Amino acid sequence: MLERLTAGTDRPVGVNLIPEVVEPAALDRQVAQVLDETPQRVYLSFFGMPKDAVLARLAAAGRRTVVQVGTVEDGVRAAALSTVVVAQGIEAGGHLLGASLRDDLVGALRTLAPEACLVAAGGIGSPEEAARAVAAGADGVLLGTAFVVARESRAHARFKSAVTGAEAGDTVITDVYEIGWPGRRHRVLATAVTADPHQPAKFIGRTVVEGKPYLVARFSAAVPTEATSGRIEEMALYCGNSCGAITDEVPAADVVAAYAPVLPGAAVAKNRERAKAMPADEAHDEYHHDLSYREGVPPVRTRQGVELYCESTARASPSRRSTTSSSPPRSGGTTPTNSPGTTASSATTCAITAAPRACRRNRPGRSTRRM
Repeated sequence: MLERLTAGTDRPVGVNLIPEVVEPAALDRQVAQVLDETPQRVYLSFFGMPKDAVLARLAAAGRRTVVQVGTVEDGVRAAALSTVVVAQGIEAGGHLLGASLRDDLVGALRTLAPEACLVAAGGIGSPEEAARAVAAGADGVLLGTAFVVARESRAHARFKSAVTGAEAGDTVITDVYEIGWPGRRHRVLATAVTADPHQPAKFIGRTVVEGKPYLVARFSAAVPTEATSGRIEEMALYCGNSCGAITDEVPAADVVAAYAPVLPGAAVAKNRERAKAMPADEAHDEYHHDLSYREGVPPVRTRQGVELYCESTARASPSRRSTTSSSPPRSGGTTPTNSPGTTASSATTCAITAAPRACRRNRPGRSTRRM
């Protein structure tokens, strides 16, 4: 997977690791594999806080890191370790890391970690909603549901159709899709399974992962893809509150392009594009103008915040102003991931658009509820 990932692009790209679904030793092996088998342009992102030693190891290796959190405590801790911090609000689709509303979490983290590179996630389905997150203190946004229905996404057609036809009130927070990822609540579209969590955990479908066939059980955390068959409408249809603003299947690049103008730092990317069209001497001056903007920022955060944004725009059209990452089907029932707790990045499920301003100094029974 890593070889395919790095062969597919010469731009910054990420590998996502999920600390809570693997043992610490397994996470260490995953980190070591990424460091050993990928170039420096490959960054690592974590869904949930890893141990401090993991982030320190990556910093020592010169790798950029992104950590998604759902609490103020974890966000402050991540910011202190010079990572890009993704603040996930409860409006988000998929697995939830906390219980705070997005803008409340962003605002609290901006107050307590004013220099952090802070990205907002959860319920962002339009540029207007992204602008509200920026107003709350975010430096960029991370999208999930918008990319489920993107043209390049391998989500099952019925999954895409369900998302584009849904409103926020059609989502529920539940813990029923626990096979493969227990103990973590998730926001999904309401289904017959969320309505009656006492059904037997029988097999309800089949899927193919990395060319191998697997059965999918009811209550599996696995996502239905174009390779999945069976009772798609009963599977985990992860969907955020943003769905009401998402009505069409469009190219991923068009999704990113729509958000770029409302994000801080768009002018820097525009300067870079303009400089490429200038005579060499004028372009040199434009470059140094851009560089002087960036050099007023602490160097570590410059690498992690500004360049995550700017390197992806340097050779791309304005429609590609982001780094992107995606999650293939999570393990559930007998459906595996390519490597437990590991996902490689592509333009299918979520995009971080971090801007230059980012670089500032024993579980209970299953339950479902609507929020």
